[in-house]
Amino acid sequence: MGKVFDRTPCPDCPYQAFSDADLGAHTAHAHPSGVVAEPFVVQALPPVVEEPSPQAEPVSVVESPPVHPALSVPQADDTFWVSDKTVRLLHAVGRISQRGEVVNVLLVGPKGTGKTSLPKEFAATQGRPFFTMHCQLVAERDDWWGSKELSLERGTYFDKAAFLDAVEMPGCVILLDEVNRTHPENLNALFGLLDHRRSAWVPLLKREVVVAEGVTFFMTLNEGYEYVGTNPLDEALRDRMSFAIPMGYPPKRVEKNILMRRTGLPEETADKLAELAKVVRRDTKLGVTISTRQLLSASSLIQEGMASHDAVLFAVVNGAGQDVDRKGLLQALQMLGKVEDGFAAEDDDDEFDQPVGGVSP
Repeated sequence: MGKVFDRTPCPDCPYQAFSDADLGAHTAHAHPSGVVAEPFVVQALPPVVEEPSPQAEPVSVVESPPVHPALSVPQADDTFWVSDKTVRLLHAVGRISQRGEVVNVLLVGPKGTGKTSLPKEFAATQGRPFFTMHCQLVAERDDWWGSKELSLERGTYFDKAAFLDAVEMPGCVILLDEVNRTHPENLNALFGLLDHRRSAWVPLLKREVVVAEGVTFFMTLNEGYEYVGTNPLDEALRDRMSFAIPMGYPPKRVEKNILMRRTGLPEETADKLAELAKVVRRDTKLGVTISTRQLLSASSLIQEGMASHDAVLFAVVNGAGQDVDRKGLLQALQMLGKVEDGFAAEDDDDEFDQPVGGVSP
């Protein structure tokens, strides 16, 4: 049975244990003689200086700040949940990383199951810097590292990407989010970083980029025909993943507690929403699932005074795709109250004649 992260801080280092037993195992491994382990230190990276070319103007490099704004140790979310098996794996990944090894973890599963949140929570419990690389924004191979820019004040200069800082920062946790939404050729630049070489020659920088000690890569992707704009993941890249974690929706009891703790929803209402999600997920004929993210959106509307069934209409039903059994979904929604129509646009016109936000039409 899964559980919400309960953390016990180590008195000698930033590590936060998942349980008393975990703390004991960590202490025995990291502090066997009572010696305080040195935590990962976030350091500024030296600038990359390019040799001036006789055919071109000299290229200067943007000086990195002591800690890049995009690289920081995140705050832990005490409502985040993963299964016990996943907790044990993450504990092992943390131990491997503490030995200075680089680990690659693939996260798979349906939408709204916490794939993007898990690496951030891992970094928070480990007290390590975290960086998200939005792979869907990578249009060209060199976008991983930075770009040459031109301005009147500075002339031609190199603007270094935060991803480069993250790769070269000891102990950094890096999330490669939605990795199959960039063109597959752009992913070729990552192969050397993710295999035994742990390095890549970057022509734009005219130097080799080496993955720092203890860096942990997490990779997320959504696979399936319903995810438009995605590409099949290269099997050579998939093979470079050390471990794979299948992410699923939490049990009803846990999901109810998440809704209550994050939004302040009453227990009875939270229980009904969690039960609705459970029923819809089990009925494969409906062609749709309700994610925890959607339940949280509906809960926010309910907390603003909207009826439960109307909140779910706006958060789930109205935005469902064309292949969804809308009639069956509306029938399942009856457990929250009477539902007359699944489309807000088909409600009585009088309802939409009222001023919105105090502004008359």
